Amino acid sequence: MNRIKVKYEEIISVDNLICADMIIRTRNDYSYGVAEFDKDYYGNIYQLHLDLINQTYIHSGYHTFHTTGSDNKRRLIHVCANYRDRIVQKALIIATKPYLVNRFVGNTYSSIPGRGAHKAIKKIKQVVYHNPINVLQLDIYHFFHEIDQACMANILSSNFKDRHIVWLCEAMMIAVDKGLVLGAEDSQWHANMYLTGIDHMILKECKPDHYFRYCDDLVLIDDSADKLKQSMKNIEEYMTTIKMQLKPSKRIFKLAEKRRMKGESGVGEGLDFLGYVFYQNHTDLRSSTKNRWRRRLHVLNRTPADAEISKQDIVARGALIGLLKHCNSKNLIKKWNNEYPNYFERLRRAEAKKSAAAKQKKEQLETLLEQTKRAS
Repeated sequence: MNRIKVKYEEIISVDNLICADMIIRTRNDYSYGVAEFDKDYYGNIYQLHLDLINQTYIHSGYHTFHTTGSDNKRRLIHVCANYRDRIVQKALIIATKPYLVNRFVGNTYSSIPGRGAHKAIKKIKQVVYHNPINVLQLDIYHFFHEIDQACMANILSSNFKDRHIVWLCEAMMIAVDKGLVLGAEDSQWHANMYLTGIDHMILKECKPDHYFRYCDDLVLIDDSADKLKQSMKNIEEYMTTIKMQLKPSKRIFKLAEKRRMKGESGVGEGLDFLGYVFYQNHTDLRSSTKNRWRRRLHVLNRTPADAEISKQDIVARGALIGLLKHCNSKNLIKKWNNEYPNYFERLRRAEAKKSAAAKQKKEQLETLLEQTKRAS
């Protein structure tokens, strides 16, 4: 594969650094880092430019905090301690993103423009609906934390022709002792680069009917279970070359036609991926996600039904619509309407009030137009 020929000078140019700064500050105008940087804006930009030219730039490290994601996993997030480090990260991505996207195989998702979770869900539905198939599902053990920095440096060298770009990537990478950090934009792209080799290996050697990867979650789909067993062996062997391990939860199973009720027998099981459970005939919301939303709706339901709708109500409504529109949720919505009547009544009242106001405004406009027409 030919190496990327983007030049280091393009990344560290003053124009590119200012462009990166303007993109970052759109949502950070009042943050401490921006305010401090603005005290001598052009002086700081030029000094950063000089540090990058002379390769005296040193990453200032990270502030860290823990957060719990939608999958209830507790993760350590890193945020740049110095605002200028964020500018360098963004400048690097601006210059290299068009070239990197072309290197990622079609059905890889996460942190790639136009390839988010929603598109992955849509593609999976097209594949699994009404098709009796076998599935190999794999997950990489502590992916970001276990990435080998020396191996990552070799991958960077094999992808970028300009050695100065490799130096800059390594300067940001070695700000932590091990792996890549969660929260840094460049880490997301480097993580995809780290697994691009296994993507190509799977497509060229394993040759499954369908292949999907979302960050460190891999799904191979094929009619033959034996073919998937051999694919698992090939993937495990390749993982040793990049010093990674698969989780013990790796498995091969036949996709079930539908979700079975308690005590009901049948063949196969659902594909639990991206927060949903996919079957041949329908898609369910993951049980842990349902339970999390039940707890949230229970709190919102404590407010009386005749109270004014709040910001929390509106935020929850938008999130719920975005979540349920990707699965078969008609019965679930009916059930939650009965369990949490106060919350959904407030939503109905607000929607009716909004519709009445829109209708009144339309009638007033029609009346005004009619009067104007008669006057003319």
